[in-house]
Amino acid sequence: MSSDPFTRTPAVFTDIGQITSEYAGRRVRIMGFVVDHQDQSGFILSDETGRISVLSEESIPQLQSFVRVFGSVAVSGEGQPILRAEIIQDLAALDKQLYSKTRKIIEAVPRRRNS
Repeated sequence: MSSDPFTRTPAVFTDIGQITSEYAGRRVRIMGFVVDHQDQSGFILSDETGRISVLSEESIPQLQSFVRVFGSVAVSGEGQPILRAEIIQDLAALDKQLYSKTRKIIEAVPRRRNS
């Protein structure tokens, strides 16, 4: 990894249900629907695999918005994983069926390992 202080580690695409407290400190990107507002700085994001609390310094997306969130995983005082949002993207225009088909195709392709 680079020693450049401005270089970030990649935000790995992750299903919400995969995120546990062991992910603390990792950068992830997740997609889902905003299902609840917690307060002025947080919301609950849900996909077909689970739910996660997202903390944001940006404006909070509207309920039922479909968004992608880039951020770092932290652990709440209760030991639950939470996501500290860095970027929130509105995906209202995304063709969800086409995206789902494309993702399945990409996942089926064997990955080449670097030697």
